[in-house]
Amino acid sequence: MLDGTMVPSCTPGDSLCTCDDTMSQEESDALALRKGPPTQSPLDKARALYLGGDKGAARNLLEGRVFGHMANVEEVRFLKDICKEQGDQACGDKIKQMYP
Repeated sequence: MLDGTMVPSCTPGDSLCTCDDTMSQEESDALALRKGPPTQSPLDKARALYLGGDKGAARNLLEGRVFGHMANVEEVRFLKDICKEQGDQACGDKIKQMYP
């Protein structure tokens, strides 16, 4: 349409159409800000904490998921490895009991 409204069957490049399939850098940046930063999985967060030296925080994050029956296999394995590294046999035993 010529009045500035979008046409559902608009084809980019159509001279009678106001569609534009390109986005300026400002529009792209604004869209990225609205979407927010990409989300990390709990496992990625735990790995980052662990590698950053905060093994306790990594363990706490994983314990909540593992003992709350919300963890995936990799999260269970990672917590089991942390418990073993820390010499916590009770933690390892609890994981074995919950996830035989």
